Amino acid sequence: MTLPMRQSPTYDCVLPVSEMKVSFRPFLVKEQKNLMIAGQSEDANDIFKSIIQMVVNVTDGLVDGKKIPMADLEYLFLQIRAKSVGEALTLQMTCKNCEHKQLCDFDLEEVKVDTSILPEKDLVLGDNMRIEMAFPTAHLAQKCAELQDADEAMKVMLRECIVRLHDEEKTYEFREYRDKEIDEFIDHLTIDEFNKLNEFFAVLPTVSLTDTYECDNCKTKNNIFLQGLQNFF
Repeated sequence: MTLPMRQSPTYDCVLPVSEMKVSFRPFLVKEQKNLMIAGQSEDANDIFKSIIQMVVNVTDGLVDGKKIPMADLEYLFLQIRAKSVGEALTLQMTCKNCEHKQLCDFDLEEVKVDTSILPEKDLVLGDNMRIEMAFPTAHLAQKCAELQDADEAMKVMLRECIVRLHDEEKTYEFREYRDKEIDEFIDHLTIDEFNKLNEFFAVLPTVSLTDTYECDNCKTKNNIFLQGLQNFF
């Protein structure tokens, strides 16, 4: 006779960027162990892989963690974590006044993704040239995390995020071109045009938390701003 398996509850949330409605269960003990091992390694690639696989598992394969926008993956992971091990996140903080270190609890329910300032995905680069962009996926973030060279990571990001180019005569689908051809196109942009592409990535949404805590030692009130998944892991 086999032991009975406990049925997990399910929860719903709406992803902030894609606005996709997602159902998920809490992660299991074995999945938490994998996350803890990845976190202890402090390797960004290992962390991405663990989170992506965990998202696939807890959504019964209905959400591909590689294909959703990075901000959606971050938000979904924190929602899953809150329902799995509690909404309190304990972090070690350092006082700005006396440098005293202490453990502080923060509420994951207060974590937000500000979509009010989403970057425009249609970029006008010249009088007759327009580029359509896509938000970076979690898979792309994982790929870039594997690269040691920042310039190469930026090239990879642009190759994947430029969807198509429009000019007066034609539309060019970038998926039909080789990496070398795309790199040459980017290299022949003006500084102003290239800066517009950079600005797109500079204002991408991400998870963030604004809070305060009082230092146990000197009673100074410290303002906290946490941004990006690495600060919550």
